[in-house]
Amino acid sequence: EGDAVTDLLIKPATLLWDPFVREVFRIRNGLSFGDPETLTKEEASALGANLFSNIETGDTSRGSARVYFEQARTASFTPNNFFSSKTGLHFFPDGIQSITTEEMLLNYDGSNYYFDVDLVAEQAGSQYDIGPGELVTVANIDSASRVTNLRRFRGGQDEETAVEFTDRAAQELTERSMVTLRGIGAKLTRSFPEI
Repeated sequence: EGDAVTDLLIKPATLLWDPFVREVFRIRNGLSFGDPETLTKEEASALGANLFSNIETGDTSRGSARVYFEQARTASFTPNNFFSSKTGLHFFPDGIQSITTEEMLLNYDGSNYYFDVDLVAEQAGSQYDIGPGELVTVANIDSASRVTNLRRFRGGQDEETAVEFTDRAAQELTERSMVTLRGIGAKLTRSFPEI
């Protein structure tokens, strides 16, 4: 310590090598399931791909809305005609859907005519699995007298976090056959996520 060689070579080298050492430690931590809180979803997904396990990206909820009209008319619904629920969630028609006046004459409920529109949620998540009667408005259709959904929306699934994924991947670190307990657990939870 204090000689010319240390001051000239060693101290500048430690200063220059410090970023490389930090990057090596960051990469090492990113390649380990040891501390899943430090992993991003992309890092966890890449790490899980080595184990043939994929992160769940979530799924959108689907359902049907009934749009009532006072008179039979030709109507067309596009993604510009989004539907809103009581809680402010948005749903969009699953493609362009239309009905003619003659077809709507066959769809009547009391004194109103109706058209059922297939909808998909704006984003993935289970919060879009709304119950019956939750839809209240439709955009850009002035002739509609009211909007509702007769059935529950289904299929919404939340996106998996890095911690949830690493916990699940740890259970799948085995042969995936129906002859071992861990294999049975991995197969059943993959095939039947509700359990």
